[in-house]
Amino acid sequence: LLYIVAAPLSIYMYEEYKKDNNFIEKIKELNDSINKKTINECLSIIGLSNYNEESLNKISKSFKNYINELEEAKKPTRVK
Repeated sequence: LLYIVAAPLSIYMYEEYKKDNNFIEKIKELNDSINKKTINECLSIIGLSNYNEESLNKISKSFKNYINELEEAKKPTRVK
């Protein structure tokens, strides 16, 4: 169950980090808070809110971006 939750969150955090390298500070804060705060408090650190529709849309968009990135990397390059 933990992996099912962690996989989409890790891709979301990776995509957010690519947009803004300072997001690493939020990831560090999340890591420090995992065993000290509620799940809702932890999610709010990284800009999510208890898996509501807006948060699910953010996660979904991150997944789509990540999949597109993988598909682009898989395409063969042409040699001139």
